[in-house]
Amino acid sequence: MLRRTLFWAHLAAGIVAGSVVLVMSVTGTLLTYEKQILAWTERIR
Repeated sequence: MLRRTLFWAHLAAGIVAGSVVLVMSVTGTLLTYEKQILAWTERIR
């Protein structure tokens, strides 16, 4: 019982931590290329 509980707690913590890292990576990348993205969206209009 304890082993199963620890497994699920570890899995949940890993998913939460991974999600935070993913969001930080995506937003960091978007901020890095902000000028290029804005120029691209202006060209489309």
